[in-house]
Amino acid sequence: MTQTPFPPMAPIRVDRDGLWAWDGRPMVHDGILRYLKQHLELDSDGNYWVAVGPSRVPVLVADAPLSVEALLDGPPRLRLDDDSEEPLSGALVLEMSADHRLFAPVKAGRYRALLSRAAHHQVWEGLEEDGDGHVLTLGASRVPVLLRS
Repeated sequence: MTQTPFPPMAPIRVDRDGLWAWDGRPMVHDGILRYLKQHLELDSDGNYWVAVGPSRVPVLVADAPLSVEALLDGPPRLRLDDDSEEPLSGALVLEMSADHRLFAPVKAGRYRALLSRAAHHQVWEGLEEDGDGHVLTLGASRVPVLLRS
């Protein structure tokens, strides 16, 4: 008996604010979103996909598929909305868009993450200029920051 393949699924869309939707409906269940983000893949052509069972569902991303929820101290790291944490072993690289939203490269620079409002606020509260540029204070840690526009 041969198996018939599943028909292609409608793409998941991630809007410019990081909100996920499928078939025109917002995806709001935290557990489902976390699963999808944890299984997000980026192919060599720059296309995003999520493996769901035997199917690969395309993910169309306006700006960034992940979000930075918080900046943590001891040691300095970013907490992402897929339940992972990214260590800050060097400078924190931030890209500011024309509308003042902040993005950070994550997952070894392969993905781009939008800073949540809370994380954005953390940056502006702890950011200061020093002789060589900008530094972010996170608890007892001071992290160099590279701001790009």
